[in-house]
Amino acid sequence: MTSSLTTAALSREEKWKWMHTLHEGCKRNDIQTTMQAFQHLAHNGCDPSQNSVSAVLHVCGERGDKSAFQLVDEYIRSKDSAWSDNEQLCNSLIQYKCKVEDYHGARDIFQDMQAKKLKIRHGSIWILLDEVVYRQDAGYAEELLKMCAEIGVPAPIGEHLLQLAITSGHSALATDLMATYANVRQRVEREVAYKFVDWLNSCFPGRYEVKSPVGISKSGECDGCGHHLNSNVLTATEHQLLLDHTSNVMSMEANSFQNNKRYVDEGRRLGEMVRHERPFTAVVDGLNVSHISQTRANPNLLLAVLRQLSRQQGSKVLVIARRHLASMDRGKLEQHQRLLRASNVHCFFTENRVADDCYFLYSSFLSGPNTWFVSNDALGDHLASLPPHLQTIFRKWKRSRQVGILVNPITFQYPNGYDEVVQWTQTNWHLPLESGGWLCGSQQRS
Repeated sequence: MTSSLTTAALSREEKWKWMHTLHEGCKRNDIQTTMQAFQHLAHNGCDPSQNSVSAVLHVCGERGDKSAFQLVDEYIRSKDSAWSDNEQLCNSLIQYKCKVEDYHGARDIFQDMQAKKLKIRHGSIWILLDEVVYRQDAGYAEELLKMCAEIGVPAPIGEHLLQLAITSGHSALATDLMATYANVRQRVEREVAYKFVDWLNSCFPGRYEVKSPVGISKSGECDGCGHHLNSNVLTATEHQLLLDHTSNVMSMEANSFQNNKRYVDEGRRLGEMVRHERPFTAVVDGLNVSHISQTRANPNLLLAVLRQLSRQQGSKVLVIARRHLASMDRGKLEQHQRLLRASNVHCFFTENRVADDCYFLYSSFLSGPNTWFVSNDALGDHLASLPPHLQTIFRKWKRSRQVGILVNPITFQYPNGYDEVVQWTQTNWHLPLESGGWLCGSQQRS
């Protein structure tokens, strides 16, 4: 691309105008507009930021424009070493080079980032892995697959990996892929399941009988082969890890600020209460339950749920809600506290804060491994805030201890007693399918 640009410094308004043009061009994947703005800014002493250059690289990759990339690459090389160590730029370079099939260039940048301990984006790992699979490099594909243990693998790449396992005879690719699905607790997509069956038949011709879809009983028995799936109960170590993490969050009082006042005793009082009364049969997310059937909180619905829980034999229930919920409808919830207490229902009201997830999670973990957590909240924000090694454990806890609620009539949806992840033994495979049901592959008896 050529440019008839001057070297005069741009005014503030002109710089803003060209930066806006650059960003609009990137949004539309308009390579001509993007590069015109990029060159105008660069040649007039208004250096685009590293984030802007990263966006330009993305457009170059999407359009496959190598001449435009060369201009951007020269610009990056003219900068100091801090630019070559910029994580966002390096990730963009990997993705660009994979899209234009510069495999060795992408791999060099990837390995350089590893050596410098720079953060590599999930997308960069996946696009390089797909390129490695395309080039039939089974050994390096296995190495990259190990980096996906905590992030999972998109379905098309999973399908390609299994095809490579078939053609190369590198069975570890298939077993490692299934281990990744199990680790991130991901259901298997239909196309991946079909390709897995192809791999199973290619490695063990005539040895496995495959049935799909099959059902699993509440106790975990497979309708196809009679095998009992593994339990979904957390180990003592896993439970302690979740408790330790939420205890640290509570001790930092991360959610206790409101109107410049700090309620330093609230978490301590909750901990003392749970330790004194535990174990609870269930911990109830009061605010979530009160909103199930309508936008405005409904204390009557919460009371009905609590009464129904308390009728279960030997139950002891803890409900955690915000203080404003207790005062709604002329303080109906507060008025019923004495009656609730007589039914072994304990109430704890937090100050009116935006985020109270850690309070009911902390109470659930502190109460004990057999405590149910009653809520329809997906807890996505809390999951995203956890370090990767705890996300897998937290997903397992949710699937084993969280109880959902339906209304009209009130019905509790208890989880199954088995672990809904990919499982295998020496004689059988069980894959939970994204479309529902399971795929069962069991060795035929001779």
